[in-house]
Amino acid sequence: MHKYASEYIFTAGVVLKGSDVRDFKHYDFEIRDAVVNIVDYEVFVENLILKSHGTLPQCRKLLLQSNEINRIMQLFSNKRNKGFVRRVFISDKNLIKLEIGIGKVRRKVEKKSAEKRATQKRELEKTLKELYI
Repeated sequence: MHKYASEYIFTAGVVLKGSDVRDFKHYDFEIRDAVVNIVDYEVFVENLILKSHGTLPQCRKLLLQSNEINRIMQLFSNKRNKGFVRRVFISDKNLIKLEIGIGKVRRKVEKKSAEKRATQKRELEKTLKELYI
């Protein structure tokens, strides 16, 4: 299960160099520990690992509109809210985009209950499938 419970989702472009584009198009990256931070009214993604740079974590600037940056700053004013990367995708215009989520870190109890609900849902679907086949 995920470490975070996302409450708000934003789509952002990312400032890349030439070799970075190749890494993203060939899925040679890791976003597991990537976090979103704000520095001087600019939004950055940190701990992004690109394979062409080895295993060194990278920091890249995110491209957002000013109203989105204001909203993210407002959400970060709550100390429990954290920013994280949900997924990376290529847009219709062939641009690399990051889907970032803003939310709270899940506690162990919340993770366990989410896992329990997911297994119950799978078992229910399995039994319904067996009944109708």
